[in-house]
This record gives sequence, structure tokens and C-alpha cells, in this order.
Amino acid sequence: MLKRVVLSTLAAALAASPAGAQDLGALEEQFALFAAEDVVVSASKHKQKASEAPSAIYVITAREIESAAALTLSDLLRRVPGMDVYRVSQGYTIIGARGLATESNNLILVLLDGREVNVELFGIPFIEQIPVTQQEIDRIEVIRGPGSALYGANAFSGVVNIITRTPETQRTYEGMVAGGNYGNAHLSALAMGNVDEKYGYSVSARYRTANAFSDSSENSMQSASARTLFTYRIADDSAVTADFSVDNSRTEIFTTIGELPAELLQTGARLSYDKGNFKTDVFWNVLDEQLAVEDPALNPTQAPSSDRILTNLNGIANTFDLESRYAFESGEINRLIVGGNVRWNSFNSDILTDPYSNEYRFGLYLQDELRPIENLILSAGARLDYYLFESPLCGEGATATNVTCSGEFQSVDPAISPRGSVVWTPIDNNTFRVSYGQAFRKPAFFERQIQVRALEQLNLNFANPELPNEKVTAYELGYAARFGERVKVNADLFYNQYENFIVFQANQVRFDIQREDGRPVKVNAYGGELSTKIVFTEGLEGSASYAYLAKDPDDEADPMHKLNGELTWRADFGLIANVFAGYISQREWRISDPTRGNFFVPFTAGQSLGNYVVLDARLGYRFWNNQLEVGIIGKNLVEEHREFPGLSEVDIDGDPLTATENYGGEPIKRLAFLYLEGTF
Repeated sequence: MLKRVVLSTLAAALAASPAGAQDLGALEEQFALFAAEDVVVSASKHKQKASEAPSAIYVITAREIESAAALTLSDLLRRVPGMDVYRVSQGYTIIGARGLATESNNLILVLLDGREVNVELFGIPFIEQIPVTQQEIDRIEVIRGPGSALYGANAFSGVVNIITRTPETQRTYEGMVAGGNYGNAHLSALAMGNVDEKYGYSVSARYRTANAFSDSSENSMQSASARTLFTYRIADDSAVTADFSVDNSRTEIFTTIGELPAELLQTGARLSYDKGNFKTDVFWNVLDEQLAVEDPALNPTQAPSSDRILTNLNGIANTFDLESRYAFESGEINRLIVGGNVRWNSFNSDILTDPYSNEYRFGLYLQDELRPIENLILSAGARLDYYLFESPLCGEGATATNVTCSGEFQSVDPAISPRGSVVWTPIDNNTFRVSYGQAFRKPAFFERQIQVRALEQLNLNFANPELPNEKVTAYELGYAARFGERVKVNADLFYNQYENFIVFQANQVRFDIQREDGRPVKVNAYGGELSTKIVFTEGLEGSASYAYLAKDPDDEADPMHKLNGELTWRADFGLIANVFAGYISQREWRISDPTRGNFFVPFTAGQSLGNYVVLDARLGYRFWNNQLEVGIIGKNLVEEHREFPGLSEVDIDGDPLTATENYGGEPIKRLAFLYLEGTF
């Protein structure tokens, strides 16, 4: 009814104009696009309405991406309610969901067209280095809450799935050039199309460089990447997709043992085959990394090389994964998905006691989706994960009695991740969801297997082969509604229980689970998110969200309140404007102070990060039949702030202060970019 009234009023106003019918048609198309239900694949590994998904899911659409005041993936993810995004420096960002974002940066799983991009060596998704341009992204689906029932280890606080566009029939060439202060430069290019009805291709490249906020003359990061994707349509119901990507970056990463200047060469390849209800994927990730150790106790810069215990952490990490699944369908009443995967992880480095370290993982999952009546969906499923890893507690000469060994491999008790949900739509466009799930994070190579030869000579090693999995149990309530064709609303409540948090224990110089009074620490967290998207008038639309989080016991490390708002205006004469604002409340975080300790005996103290506001804006003008756009983007326009704790002006070695000695998070400064974007 609302649509008819609005369109009738506009029709009368436009009747005198020869272009009135065209404008009215464009407006109808805009409303239809907004009113259409988002279709997602990440929550159940098949296409379904977002409101019918068994998890809290949020979609950033291509329409929103193309107008956003964002130049990086982390900028885009700030828009997701309940998402934690903390920029440490120009080249490194920590992400998580619902308060699960720590310096380890390994509590969320990130996918690129279904291929995991988390580096198994650390478990980190290097979000700034993912080889994808914003022009080729079709949408980003973000699951908040446990995802191990489908994705296994590391889908702990959520899943981010970056889904790229399918090669189009008509050939398209797109590009962007942007430059700003602090040495910022962004260049990207995309070419995609079809050779004929069967063959499609997409080729993209990206380059980014930026200088440190603490010293605008010192380079903070450089990243160059390229990606190719090819599709072959065998028949109407079958296709083969292959893609290959590479990224070469130089930046600094922040880990649980401190800041490490890093050179990263990441290569990824994927081959996928779809035929009806069957799908199989195989991917191979390779990381060639060089990490410099700057701890003065391990690598005293003024000492001769013979006195330096450890100067680098270099090596090559491989991940090979094969997954297959099949969906058994009984009309529209029942869908049973059965799938499984095998994975091989390895790390090769001369710094290790054993230069080669391997791990094997096996997973099997089932998910059943039953629709007994039209407006009710019952989902239940579980996943079994089992893995073996080369361990110093096993093999020849080992004397451990509290672990299970098979030759040199130590086995881990199988992890079972169940999930269940009830989705009910009692009234059209009003859907309620109740769900339960468990997830786990497997200790990364870095935490459990990396036995460093230089440290072993000192009877020290931070790897702990007896580490258990981190665990989370989640209970959720959700509500999704659409009012007319202008307003969408989502509300989600959650109660989570966390246990076995893995931390770096300074007094032991090794990783272990967090304890208090000798007992493992368990944390209860509760909160929720409320979000809305609105079309106000022709060309003007916006969104807003609020997220609340509380924990017991509360270490005050996470913000209690987060508030986002965004407005976009697309004028019919070519002007486009976007404003995004985010408010994050204060929190307390502990960080090591290298001036009062070192790797062996670090001094830690709480550092308060006050409330701050992120304000980004974009103003552009489109011309030449909307094929070219020129404009300006402003970042962090309100105030300088820290999003991750840091100790400014730390003089470690007694020499003149350098930018690298601004330990931890840098103060985030105001940025301004000029850009030119084109589509041909």
C-alpha cells in the first residue's frame, strides 16, 4: 500500500515531464531492489533467504560497497553491527565479533569465495592483504556467532565470506586511483567478461602503500596483489571454477609476543566443481614469511651476531584442503547436507628443532533442514573434527604418558560442534529465530608446534603441545522484519560461554590457557545488536545499528557500546555523497612495556582506551554517462585516537627514537584522499 501511495504521488508530480515515466520506472526498480530479500549462502552452505538463516547474518551489498567512504575491507566491516575492527597501524587491523578480538587476531574465519584465507601458522586472516579489489566484490556475508558446525576449527566468533561477482556476458573494465596524505596510494583494476556462453573470466590487480602515522616519512606498508578467476559452464547444472591469487606485502604485524616487522608472500589457488546438489572444492595456500624479532633480550642490536639468540622467524607454511558435500532434497520439505574435508598443514623453517612440522585434519558434518509447514523451519546439525600433529611428546625417545601417540604424531580428542535452530514466520515479513551452537578454535602452529631451536638451547620454548581447544557455547534469539518496501529491521540477542582461552604466559615463556587461582578462567558474555536499513526518498538511503556487550567476569577489555550510522545520497545529476559514523565506548587492555621488561620478563599494565568516534565521508561526481567518477574521501575526520593500545615514544635501544619504537597501536590520524574511478 505504501509503495502505491508513494508512486502515485510521484507519478502526478512527474507527469508534466517527458522523462517522468523513465524516472518513475527507475524509482520502482530502486524500491524493488531494496525490498528484495537478501539471498545468502554462508549460514547453511546453500542459497536461502537471510531471514531464514539459522545464524545472525548481515550482508554488505555491492550497491553499498560502491558508494561507501571505504578503501579497505576493514573499513567496510566497521558497518556490521557487533563487529570489532581495531586498526593497529596503516598495514595491520584486528577483527572479531561480539567482543572476541584480541591481539592474537585469530578468533574469526575469513573466506574468499569459500577459500579460507586465515594463515594456519598463526590463525590470522591478514585482512589488509587479502587479494581482492572492491570493484569485484558482489557482497560480503558476515555471520556473528559460532560457525564450527559447518566450517570446523577457527570459525569461533564468526565467519566473514567475501563473495565476488560472476563474470558477466558483456566485457567490463573497471579501475580506481586514489592518493592521500601519509603516503597513501591505492590503485586497482578489474577486467571481466565471457569469451562465449561457456567461458568466463575475471582478472584483477591492486597496489597499496602507506606511511606510518607516527612518522610520515617512514613506510608502514606496501602490498601488491593480483587475482584471476575462470569459469567453465559444462551444462545448465554444472560448472568448473578456478582461481589463483598472490599478494606480496611488507608491514608490521602484532602478535601475542609483540610487534614483528613482516615480509609476507601469500599465494592461493582454488578449483571448484558444481553439479546439481554436489560440490567439491580443493584449495592450496602458501605463505612465505620473514618476521624480524626486535626484542632486545633476544636480538640486542648493539651486540655481535654471536650474542644474538634469535633475529628472525622465517619459513614457508602450506595448507592443502579438499572438501566435498552433497545435498539430499525431498521437495521443499527437507534438505540434508552431508559433507567432509581433509586438510594438510605444514611449516618448514631452519629455525625449528625439526625443520619440518606437519598436521593432518579430518572433518565430517551433517545438517538437516526440515520445513514441516510453510512458515516453520527446523534445522539441526553437527560436525566432527579430528586431527594429528607432529609432537615432541611423541616419537623416538619421548616419555610422555598423558598423550595419545601414533609414531611421531600426537592425536587430539575429536571435537564435536553441534548446532540447532527454529525459524518461525507467523506473519509475512516478520521472522523469529531461536538457535544454539558450539564452536572451537584449534591452537595455531605458532602456539602448539613451533619448537624454536635457539630457545630450546635455553631450556625455553613458547610452543605447548598439550594445549586444548578454545571453546564457545552460544544461545541466540533473533528477529527480522521488513515494513513495506522502505524499512528493514534486525534484532539479535546472545548469551555466550567461553572457556580455555589461550594466552602467552610470561612467567612460563610459553602458551597456556588463562588461569586464575590455578583454575581455567571461564567467561560468560551477553548482549545484542539492533540494526535497520531505510530508503527515505529517491536516491537517499541509510542504515543504523547499536551493539551492546557485557561479560562476567569483566576484564573491561571490550567496549560495552558500539553505535553506527550511515547515509548515502545519489543525486540524479551525478552527485554521490556518503557519510559513515561509528562510536566505540572505552575499554581497558593490557600490553607489554618493552622499557620495563622483555620477551622473558615482560611488564604488563592496563592501558585505557577512551571513547572515540570514527567519521568517514565521501563526495563524488559521476559524469560521461556515469562511467567516470571523481571525488574526495575523508577518513577519521573527528579526532585522532587509538584503536589498539600503544606506548608512544618508547626508546628501546638508547639511540634516537624511530617510528618502529612506537610500540603497539599507533594514534590514528586524519586522512584525505582524491580519487578517480571508471567503468568501461
